Order: sequence, then C-alpha cells, then structure tokens
Amino acid sequence: MGEKRLVPKRRFKGFEKNWDVITLEETSQKIGDGLHGTPKYDDNGSVYFINGNNIFNGKINFYKDTKTVTKYEQSSNDLLLDTDTILISVNGTIGNLAFYNGEEIMLGKSVAFIILKKNEKQYIFYYLQTPNVYNYFLNNLTGSTIKNLGLKQIKETEVALPVIKEQQRIGEFFNILDERIANQERKIAKVKDLKSAYLTEMFPKEGETVPKRRFKGFEDEWKTKRLGEISFINTGESDVKDSVSDGEYPFFVRSKNIENSDTYTYDGEAILIPGEGKLGEIYHYYNGKFNYHQRVYKISDFDENVDGKFIYYIMHTTFKQHALKHTVKATVDSLRLPTLTSYKFCLPNKKEQQKIGSFFKNLDNQIEMEEKKLDKLQKMKEAYLEEMFV
Repeated sequence: MGEKRLVPKRRFKGFEKNWDVITLEETSQKIGDGLHGTPKYDDNGSVYFINGNNIFNGKINFYKDTKTVTKYEQSSNDLLLDTDTILISVNGTIGNLAFYNGEEIMLGKSVAFIILKKNEKQYIFYYLQTPNVYNYFLNNLTGSTIKNLGLKQIKETEVALPVIKEQQRIGEFFNILDERIANQERKIAKVKDLKSAYLTEMFPKEGETVPKRRFKGFEDEWKTKRLGEISFINTGESDVKDSVSDGEYPFFVRSKNIENSDTYTYDGEAILIPGEGKLGEIYHYYNGKFNYHQRVYKISDFDENVDGKFIYYIMHTTFKQHALKHTVKATVDSLRLPTLTSYKFCLPNKKEQQKIGSFFKNLDNQIEMEEKKLDKLQKMKEAYLEEMFV
C-alpha cells in the first residue's frame, strides 16, 4: 500500500510534495506567556502592559486605558521577543493573533508568545486561524468561569507544513487578502465618520432653531415639536415564541437582529426601538408588513407634514441623551411611553425633511453596500482557510 497523501484541497500550481506534521513546539524556539500578577504601573513609563484585549486584527492595539510600566518591570521573556514572534490571546477571548514588530511591551498572563525558528511566520500565523486549530483550542480549554488556553495545549498544537516556498506563497496570499479586508474596513469607517459628522451638523444644536449645514433653498427656522404630537406610539403584543426561522414577515425584537414571523401586526411606515436594554442605540426603520415584540415601541402614523425617515435620523442625534435622563431603573434601563411622547426636537418643512432623510438614506445604502463587500471578503478568507491548509 502506498503512503497516505497529506495535501490540501486547494493548492498553488507547481507544488506536489506531501506535507509533514509537527507540533508547534517543534517549530518554535520558545513558547511562553506573560506575568501572572500585577506589575508596578507608572504613568510616565514607556512600556505598555499588554493583555489579550490588546491583540486584534493581527496587531498590538494600544488604547487610552492601556497602562504603562518602566523598562525595569519587563521580564527576561519580554526582552526575548523578536520579529519572528506571534502573540496569541489565551484568557477570556481565545485565539486572537498579532505579529510582534518591536513594540515596547510587557506581556500579561492573558497573552502567550510563540518565537518561531525557520518556518515562515506568515504561514504559521494563518495556520493558527484555521478551523481545525481553533476547534482544537476550544476543546482543550481549562477553567470554569473564565476559559484559559494553557501553554501545554499550545505547544502540542499540530501544524501541517509544506516546503518553505509553498509556505511563502500561502502566507503572501493570505496577507494580501487581509490587506484587502483592512482597506474595506477603513472605507466603511470613513463613510460612518462622514455620517456622524453630518448628523452633528445637519440638525440644530440644543437651544438653536437652524442647523450649521443646510441644503440650498431652505431658510425658514425649524419649529419645536414633541414626538407624541406628530406620531402614534405603542408597543407590540407578540413574544419571543412568535419568532419562526422561515417566517414571511420581519419580527422586530429587543436587539439589532431582526427575527421572522408567520404573521404581521402592522402594515405601514414605522420606526421601531427596544423599550429596554441599550436605550437610544438601536433603531429600525421599516415600511411594509411586520410584527413587533411587546417590549418594542412602534412610532408610526406620522402627521401629514412629517417625513418618517427624517424622524428616524433626528432620533439618532439626541434621543439617547433624552432617554437616559428619563430612564426607569430596573434590572436594565427601561423606557416608558411618556419618555417617548415628550421627546422634543426641531422640525423644518416637509420638503427639507425629505431632502435630509434621503441624504442620510443614501449614506446608509453606501455603508450597507460596503459592508456586503466586506462580508464577501471575510467569507472568502474563511473558505480559503478551510481549503488551503491540511
């Protein structure tokens, strides 16, 4: 009988040799983790103390609350790190990866380091993202409340290795794909920032009756209105049990996610927001047949001089502040009907409302289109991670 072939489903042309399997420990100079304790923090220190939440998207991320220490606090392991090092989050959030690129850091216990030998670090970096490795990590966690990936399990991780040239091709391929994903994320962030800026400038500030930025041809002052004056507001009668996976109608519940329902309880234009939880952070605009939860508020039946999309966008600007000021404190923050009906805002004539509503809808459409492109790239990467490794 011939030797069993160990090769991936999808492969670059010109490579035919069988892959070898070794452990991560065998391909590494050293594998370890950070300080199991609390260092002596120093606001004037030049060394960042890194934990698992700093490891994200292939990079070490520094945040405003990332603490610093002096160089004297660094351990011998911290000083060993070099550009052949991969960092991995091992406590709480499992499996986030980053390359070490010479940053001045001290590792905490929720970060492990892998200092590689001769194999391509990009190849190993992407191999550790494959479903097989990730499932191995998840199946070998310790701890009850907070899960932990131990050094023993990391060292015993099996790695299938082709020849160096094939490792390089695979690593380069995924690096290019990651760059495309990062560029797409930046594009989305840019449009979202633009939308945030316009939301600030195209609606009047508190105490003012005209916005900073305005479409040409509109000069009238905006009039103060209350939400209860220009719409009808109520909650639904449906419960979570009314959700069905293949339902014909959208079912708005107490989250960003939209479920499905076999029945509809309203047909028309409406804004829907949850009555508890993340107040002022979740909004849905819909025009058609839908169902809605008993703790979701429906804002509908707008006055003939009011554009529903305009109300949807103006609520994004100041409603959260209003809601939190009047929230009912229970186990979670809750909204009551008077909080909604009393919400005040400035309203221009309907033509200007429609112009503003359409402007922001176009921005939302652009964001949605770019997010679909991002989703396609991420799914492509998932498929290639499945097919291009053993």
